[in-house]
Amino acid sequence: MKIKILLFIAFTLILAATASAQKNAAVEKALTDKEQMAWKNLVDKKYDDFAKMFTDDYQGVYDNEVTTKTSEVADVKQMTFNSAALTDIKVKMLDANNALVTSNVKAEMTLASGQKISDNLRATSVWVKRGGQWMIVYHSHISIKQ
Repeated sequence: MKIKILLFIAFTLILAATASAQKNAAVEKALTDKEQMAWKNLVDKKYDDFAKMFTDDYQGVYDNEVTTKTSEVADVKQMTFNSAALTDIKVKMLDANNALVTSNVKAEMTLASGQKISDNLRATSVWVKRGGQWMIVYHSHISIKQ
């Protein structure tokens, strides 16, 4: 009888671990898709959809400024994103409601001045789950020197 109980407990733990791993994989896939969608929204000039991806207390940190949600959206509207291709996307779950997403981004942009820029970026976003929705609370990227 003790062996059956131990086997039952072991089986239950294995099922729980498997379910948890599958849930994490699904969340990681969703966050990967959302990170790609943020950049696609820029290329497609869907600024309202882009803005909806950010928390109201969002902060962006760059070499020349620190942005809020409002200033981030205003800044990206001043340029045209011709393309943005993400590679090497990694999701690190910090807990059930917070995740760190890193990626490399090959971006082609045109500034308001008409200057064309091609840049390879290393990007980091912190995603939080609020009200059942995953949203960006922090983002930063730097140019990859080659």
